[in-house]
Order: sequence, then structure tokens, then C-alpha cells
Amino acid sequence: MDKPILIILLMNLVLLNLLNFSYGDDDEALKKLLNSFQNKEELRTQWNSTEKPCINGDNKWPYIKCLENSDKVRALILNNINLGGTVDEEALAELSELRVLSLTNCGLSGKVPDLSKLDKLKYGYLDGNNFSGPIRDNMFQSMPALRILRFNNNDISGSMPSALTGLTYLAELSLQNNDLDGRIPELKQDNLTVFNVSFNHLTGKIPESMSQRFGKDSFLGNSGLCGSAVDKACKKESGSKLKPWLIVVIVVADIAGLLILSLIFVYFYRRRNMNKEKGSNAANNGRSSSSAMKVFPNENLWDNGVTQSSTITEESFYKESTKGNNFYDSNDVNKLVFFDGSNFGLEELLRASAELMTKGNFGTVYRAIMDNGSVIVVKRLREFCKLGEKQFDDYMLFLGKLRHQNILPLKGYFGKEEKLLLYDFMLNGTLLSLLHGNRGANKVPGDNRKPLDWKARLKIMVGVARGLAYLEKECSARGIPIAHGHLKSSNILIDAENEPRLCDYALQPLISSPSVHKMVAYQAPESLKTKAFTPSAKADVWSFGVLLLELLTGKPSAHSPPPGKAGSPEAIDLPRYVNSVVREEWTGEVFDREISLAKSVEGEMLQILQIAMWCTDASPEKRPDIEVVLKKIEQVCERGEESGSIDYSDGESGASFCDYTGEFSFSTTLTPQYDFHTGTL
Repeated sequence: MDKPILIILLMNLVLLNLLNFSYGDDDEALKKLLNSFQNKEELRTQWNSTEKPCINGDNKWPYIKCLENSDKVRALILNNINLGGTVDEEALAELSELRVLSLTNCGLSGKVPDLSKLDKLKYGYLDGNNFSGPIRDNMFQSMPALRILRFNNNDISGSMPSALTGLTYLAELSLQNNDLDGRIPELKQDNLTVFNVSFNHLTGKIPESMSQRFGKDSFLGNSGLCGSAVDKACKKESGSKLKPWLIVVIVVADIAGLLILSLIFVYFYRRRNMNKEKGSNAANNGRSSSSAMKVFPNENLWDNGVTQSSTITEESFYKESTKGNNFYDSNDVNKLVFFDGSNFGLEELLRASAELMTKGNFGTVYRAIMDNGSVIVVKRLREFCKLGEKQFDDYMLFLGKLRHQNILPLKGYFGKEEKLLLYDFMLNGTLLSLLHGNRGANKVPGDNRKPLDWKARLKIMVGVARGLAYLEKECSARGIPIAHGHLKSSNILIDAENEPRLCDYALQPLISSPSVHKMVAYQAPESLKTKAFTPSAKADVWSFGVLLLELLTGKPSAHSPPPGKAGSPEAIDLPRYVNSVVREEWTGEVFDREISLAKSVEGEMLQILQIAMWCTDASPEKRPDIEVVLKKIEQVCERGEESGSIDYSDGESGASFCDYTGEFSFSTTLTPQYDFHTGTL
């Protein structure tokens, strides 16, 4: 062998050894890190000292994930292990290929760990510990890939690092429940969808761009903050004092304004009393008077808008329902059309004890308790309905024939000038309240909410898909382009058997513009391409995909936020948020913590996640039909049952809710897994 070649080979070997020496082995770095923890014996026994943690991309130690085809650790996940002690920064820095660091709720303390040498880190979860002191201002200057950073629920002090503004790909920043002070730097990253600095000691004006993007909940508990997000005006910089003559003008203008307001108040007060007197006389001629009705306490059965908070009377319900027409005295005024054999008239309905539930985008909803004790839900559509009486009757006959265990059937209707839809009341409420009620910022102390486990969520997914497939089949046969149009968690009710029931379905042909554009289907990505957008069945599939993501993540959707959550950081663009995480290496963090601990069903959750991402593809042509989606979800359910990961038997019958009912014939060949990087199957 030639000497020059031999010299080059020797130099390469020396260089490789130097590189290995400089970076060190990951097993030695992990052992060094382990020594900084207090409660390390159990972990020490699980980390086998005789074997490398990674061999050609295979994980040999628990709590780690390896870089593909490499001996390097890419993820360290030690969540919810009471380790105690501190974090050895030098040992951590030796994990040169680390992308994911997750030390949530580990009981760690000491100064905030310096992560600056982890230049490839994308996800940092250090929440729920006892770290104290400031975050180094220059920590993030060498971390260009960082996407998610959680330091919430610690004892961190000092100011927010200005270097945060340079993190181009930052999608989540959670710093709530610390002792931070100073001002909030303006973060303009387009990817940033989750931001929370509540319950610190921050001061100054909230940057206007952040006030517009994030709601009040992101800034709670900081008495020194001001700006539109917290409804608190900022004090103007001290300047010249007002001149005496200007003060006199202001005082005179205030007095004049008060006088004018007083006159207006007296005028409307007298007019209101006169109207009350007339209304009372009219009501006494037509029906007996009744006592005031209570307002329904925030159940939001059809949660399309803001729940009313003022007490109404049965008299006002009667007057509102007959306002603007004379049908009450006609011969067929009591003519209610029923599809379930019920037999009562409009007068009996008006005599019932009624409660206003919600007044939203597509009508006002009341709960009425009949004389026989039955509870009826009445949806009043008059102002929103674009159909004439005959067209309305024909369409109601179509809706009244729809019957499936996963849709809420139309009980009856009234179709004169007033348009009323009648349904049975579902005592268990909505999926929205089951999934998001009494948790996070909405948690009520002492109210022990029962978490929605994986079995319950999968049952809801299967049921909703079956109901949607049935509606698609029936509506398609009638030429209706979209079966539901307004699919979201508040439009899914839970019946006595814990079956999901779709409501507010197939209303798109009824609703007049512009109200119809408030439907969820009109928020599908393809709606942005044209002003004359008409939603199709693929828009329903997109809505269903968003619903799947809501069930998987436990996060409210910005496309259909709960009341009062519009613009809140709690309600996020779920497809965008999940893409920002799933396209990288760490998909497990996507899942709601109430289900993420169930390791036996992690494979099923990942498969449902793949289906959800397929359904929310930006291109409607790439989305599957709902029949294909249903079959794939049933297959996931059946495979889970066969593997014994969880018992999917349903109630005393012992039958599984996974069982395919055979109601639909599928000719489509099911395709392989969804590729998150190419957007194909």
C-alpha cells in the first residue's frame, strides 16, 4: 500500500477517535445525568450498564428513543417519575443528537437548566418541577430548531429572554405559574399557536399583535399588565398638565351628557311600563299567566352562540313566539307535526315551563317541561330560515324520516310563519362539556370530573362516523351536497346508553345567507380559494378529522371554540398544531394526558391520529370518503380488541361496539398508513 494512502487512513482514524472523544458516548452521558438525580436506584436497574442505549437505531434502554440507523439518543422521556435532585447540564450537553427532552413532573430543583448546547433540540418539556432563578437570556441563541418549550409550573424568576423572538419555528411557549417579571417581548412567529404567561408578575403593555392573537386566559394573574387582551387601559406617558379652561369644558360636557342620558332613561322607562301593561292584557285574554322561569345553567345543548344570562318569563316566551304574525287565532294554530307518535298542540307547548338554553347563529333554543313531565327541546329558526312554508314542510318530512342510533331524530315541527323544530332532551349533555368541562382554566375546586377514557372516546369516534356515514348516504340520495355541515363537539349529544347522537345536521338547505357561512364546513381549507364556496361531503370529512384531533389532544378547536373561548389560546388550530408536532419525531406529546398514560392502546391512538391527519388534508381530493374512514376506525377498534389491549364490550349485553353493523356496503380498497411528510398514503 502506498504511504500517502496509509497516512490518509491513519489521519481519518485519528480524526474519528477525536470526534468520538469530544462528543462522548451517550451511555456515559446518561449515567452521568442519572447520578445527579436523588431517586435513581430504580432507573439504574432499568438502564443496563452492559449494553449501549442505542444500537443501529434500536432502543435498548427504556425512556429513550434512538436516532434512525444510529447509536445516538434523539429523545429522553422521564415524565412523572419522582427523580428529585438537579440536572447535570454538562451530561445533558453530551447528548449531541437530542431532539426531545421531556422531564415533566419529576420533582427536580435547582437553577433553570442551561439547554444552549443542545443545538438540535426541538421539544423541551420541563414543566411541573421546582426549578428556580432566571432563564439565561442567551440560552436560545444557539437553538434554532426549538418548536415547543414548557417551563410552566416552576419557581422561575427574572424576565422573559429577548432571544425568544429569534426562535423562527416556535409553536408553543408555556411559562405560566412562575415568578417572572418585566415586560413581554413581542413574539411575531407565524407558527406560534400556544402561548401562556398567566400567573406571573409581568408588567407593562402587552404587544398589540399578541393581544389580537391570544386571549385573556394567556395573561391572567399579572396585575401589572395592560392592553386590550386584559381589558385594562395602559397609562399614558406623563406629559404636560391640562389647562384650566380645558378642564372646565370637560366638566361641563360631562354634566350635559349625564342630563341627556337621564332624559333618555326616563323616556324608555315610561315606554317600557306602557308596553308591559299592554302585553299583560293581551296575554291574559289568550292564556293564563304564569310565574317567571329560570334560565338553564349553561348546558349549551346546541352551543352555537352565547348563552343568555337574564331571567325570562313564560309570558315573554309566548310573546316572542307569536311576535309579528297572527297565527295564534287561526284554526290550525295547534297543528304540530310529529314523527314519533306524540300528540300535543302548540298551546300545550307554550303552557309548558320553558327555559332559554342558548341564542346562537342558527336560532334560539329552549328546554320545555311538559305537563306530563317529559322534556322537549325547541329550536326556533324563524329569522334564519330561507324556505317558504311548503318547501319547509317537504324538507321536514325528509328530516323526520331519518332514523339511526347515532343521530338525534327530529321529534316534530311547526311550520307556519314561525319555524320550530322539536327534539327529545339528552340528559348527559354534549361531548364539548364531557371533554372540556371542569378542567384546565375552567376547573372548579372540589368538583371531581370523571376523565373521558380511551374506550369512551373510541366509542364516540365509531358512533359519530357511523352517524355521519348514514347521513351522507341519505342526503346524497336526495341531492343534498353536504350531510351535516356543522359537525363539532357541541353538536354531539350523549344519550342514556352513552351513545353519541349527532344534532343540528342537514340544516344547510334551510339557513339563509350570511348565517350559513358560520357553519364549521365553511371553514374547510378549500373555502379560502373562492368566494362562491359551496361545501361538499369532503368538508364534512374535514370537520370529522378536526373532531378526531379534539378527542385525541383534549384541546378545544379554534374552528368551533366553546362559548367565550374564541381567540383564546386554549382553542387552537388543531390540524396546524398537530402537524407542527407530528411531522417531527415526537408524536406522543400530541395526546391528551387523560389518555396518554394508557400505554397498552398507544398503537391504536397513533392509528387514529393517522386517520385524522388524512381527513384534514388541505386538499379535498386527497381526503377519504366517510365510509372508508368508518371502516378504518372499526378495523382499529377490532384489532385492539383482538390484541386484548382493552375490553371493548358494551354494557351488560357483552357485545362490542367495534362490531361492524353491515349497514353500508364498502367497495373501496383500504390503503396503507398516512405519510405525514408527503401527505400521501
